[in-house]
Amino acid sequence: MIEYIYSYLFAYATITTVFVYGINLPTLVTGETSLVKTYYNDNYKTNLLLDFVLVFIYLSIACVVMKHFSMTNIFYKLMTVILVTLGISGGFYMFFISQPQSKSFFSKWFHTVKHKAVIYDILLVGSIFLMSEYLVTKFT
Repeated sequence: MIEYIYSYLFAYATITTVFVYGINLPTLVTGETSLVKTYYNDNYKTNLLLDFVLVFIYLSIACVVMKHFSMTNIFYKLMTVILVTLGISGGFYMFFISQPQSKSFFSKWFHTVKHKAVIYDILLVGSIFLMSEYLVTKFT
């Protein structure tokens, strides 16, 4: 069990550092600079922890599905992570754009970048999953 916690922690830290602060993937995918700066630079103390918890929830839900179907193939596992992320992030996207834009960060985010927010989430969560899967084999 502890190897899964360590692998998630290291994968989250590595992918977030490289993707967000290294290559600036959120801006590359969405084309938005101001909101990305607000989320990841100005409010990093709160939002890095929020992302840590949200990605953990996404992956936990995907793992329940994987266990239910006894998945062992990495391709099927990754597809499960992608579909779960698409479902959750897509649900948030539909929720926020179905209402008028408010002052909420997420309302501004989804109204501004639209479906690109979901694509970004898929890339982030999928990459964290793949690195975590790789790392857990090193810890066992």
